[in-house]
Amino acid sequence: MTATKAISRLLAWSPIVFGSMALRPRRCIFATRVGLDVLEAFDVAAVARPVVACVANAPYVSWRETDRSAAAPPGAWAVWAGLPLAPDDPLETGKGWPGHLVVYLPGLAQLLDLDFQQFRRPAKLLDTPPAVVADWPADVNVAHYVGHDARRRLFVARYERNETNRGYVAAVDWDRNRPIIRDTVAALVRLIRKGSPS
Repeated sequence: MTATKAISRLLAWSPIVFGSMALRPRRCIFATRVGLDVLEAFDVAAVARPVVACVANAPYVSWRETDRSAAAPPGAWAVWAGLPLAPDDPLETGKGWPGHLVVYLPGLAQLLDLDFQQFRRPAKLLDTPPAVVADWPADVNVAHYVGHDARRRLFVARYERNETNRGYVAAVDWDRNRPIIRDTVAALVRLIRKGSPS
């Protein structure tokens, strides 16, 4: 199976498999661990890449590109992941690791965000898909993904490399030997070998 076909099927099946599980809402470490192990089964070179991510709707993007000295207009909205915790924002608040994790494919110069669903805010005109793939040349620090939701509303995702933020390696969801990780990987590998969901 080609790398492109395995990736395409992973993007199609992972939201279905993850959606059937009782996972917490923000699960980028789990999704990335599973994604890496699935791609390894198909001999696709992939690594984890910690990032700072921002996903914004069209009014926010327009405001950022024009007059940022004025207040953001009504309806302008952005969701951030991976910003460092503020001094008055202790880990006890339940926020956990202050980062966002994606799969990076060095051979294809692409990223896979298998936990893109965490940016979904339909009431704020951000009705994002569950997973995305975007180009990211190796020598560039920032990648962008431009998409449209089911209502054809524009949204833009911005990813900035943050390699020093490696706290995810201590997370329980990073342990590839956990039964839930192994079982999820096995299920996805079987489904990808069978084909794409119809």
